[in-house]
Amino acid sequence: MAGAPIIVADAVSKKFGEHQVLTRVSLPVMERDVVCIVGPSGSGKTTLLRCLALLETPSEGRVVMQGRPISTPGQETPVRQ
Repeated sequence: MAGAPIIVADAVSKKFGEHQVLTRVSLPVMERDVVCIVGPSGSGKTTLLRCLALLETPSEGRVVMQGRPISTPGQETPVRQ
């Protein structure tokens, strides 16, 4: 039973100054999915999760929840409901 993802990282990139942490990461998460993000230390796992949780704003790309953009570059306050 396929449907729309409940949350999507859509080409999310994140820079801290000149340090590129994430580069165009896309990740759709469907309802009831179990997702594991693995990688070496410093590869951006926590930064991706912080972008999905609205604790960081992406430098590029967007985070979409249930079809609505909730975080985009330059957005001062992420959408929270």
